[in-house]
Amino acid sequence: MSNKKFLLILAALVAIPLVLFYAFFESYEESESLGWSDVAYKNPFLAAQLYLQKSGNQAATSYSLQDILPLTDIDTLIISDVSIILAQSQTQALVQWLEDGGNLIVAGRLSYDEDSKIILPWLDLELYNTDCGCDRSRYYEDYDELTETNGSDENTELSDSEAPLEENTLSEASPDPLKDSAADTTEQSKADDYDETLITRLRFSEDGPELLIQFDAGLALYHPAMDYEEDERTGDRQPFYWRGSDWGPHFVQFNVGNGLLSVLSDTYLWRSGYIDEYDHAFLLSTLVGENANVRFVIGSDMPSLMALLWRYAKEFLISSAFLLVAWLVYRARRLAPAVVDTLPSRRSLMEHIQATARYHWQQKDSQALLENLRHEIKHQAQLQFAGFSQLPLTEQHQRLAQLSQLSPDSIAQALGNTSITSEAVFLSYVKTLKALRDQLLNPTNSLR
Repeated sequence: MSNKKFLLILAALVAIPLVLFYAFFESYEESESLGWSDVAYKNPFLAAQLYLQKSGNQAATSYSLQDILPLTDIDTLIISDVSIILAQSQTQALVQWLEDGGNLIVAGRLSYDEDSKIILPWLDLELYNTDCGCDRSRYYEDYDELTETNGSDENTELSDSEAPLEENTLSEASPDPLKDSAADTTEQSKADDYDETLITRLRFSEDGPELLIQFDAGLALYHPAMDYEEDERTGDRQPFYWRGSDWGPHFVQFNVGNGLLSVLSDTYLWRSGYIDEYDHAFLLSTLVGENANVRFVIGSDMPSLMALLWRYAKEFLISSAFLLVAWLVYRARRLAPAVVDTLPSRRSLMEHIQATARYHWQQKDSQALLENLRHEIKHQAQLQFAGFSQLPLTEQHQRLAQLSQLSPDSIAQALGNTSITSEAVFLSYVKTLKALRDQLLNPTNSLR
């Protein structure tokens, strides 16, 4: 077989499988849902936070109101539970921030064993249980198939009933703004499918779209001003707008100074599992506005004791640490190599006497070593010579010199000198004093 034929056969054997592979090969992608992440479980408003970020706002979540005070850089604050406001100082800080132009959105909270509760005492706003009989935990699951028409949202800037509606393009599903007529048609189509008694309809301007919101119908808000006509309402901090379902008001707004306070019966509508229902996302972007710095507060975690001390008593901690270190240095033992005890037996009396004498010498207290010897010499001289203590010092020294055959000057130095400059001087004094003592104790002659 020639080389040419061999190469042709080899090329055919390689080409045929490749052609068959490309002819019958079909690629496909398969995705698998792994459920919510740990961050989503920890933060129930993560979807709302990401929605606001994609809408052009700055959004973040905090687990303690105390950590973000003062609210100088925050435009909109969303508090998921009014019980997060723990202290009177926090309430005062929020009111001051509102009066300076802040935008606060807060929800009430009512435990299952309570019928009603004043949730904002400074506004006389009450949260109470309705006769709905609804499961307060949530009831959106029955309406999942009815919200497929929520494909787009539009955004309005919050204002009173006389202000015009400002439309924005904050919807992630549709970048184009909706027309009022299209929005009304969409809302009407949805209104035919759900329980009207559970729906709250919100409209912030006469020509604006109507928002369909499903709050927890088991809770409702009440303010005394709701019982009066508009011209009968007097005083500051009166609600200017409220809406609700057939079971009671769920959405109330107040003007506080230059700021706006929106109180909701609950904030379940903005949790990650429900924000895509009805017009919940659109309401959130409407209340927040554009290019705002938004902060969700979803917990009341208190900082540790050390964090509080560092925040409010930093100088005290630093000074206490310095004092502790100084005390430890003062009380600590000297650093030196350990001395091995080579003499396990008991020390002799002479070693103790020598150690005591060395201690006095190191402490420059040599007079204590000579004091007993000098006192003994004077006592023996008084016994040997009558009236010795009444004699002048010069004559005392001469009497002792005659007895011991020592010079009067050396005796005077040994008995009276208090300045010992060296060991040699000290030894000479000791030698002189011992000679005097021995002579007085064993006199060789008597001069009395």
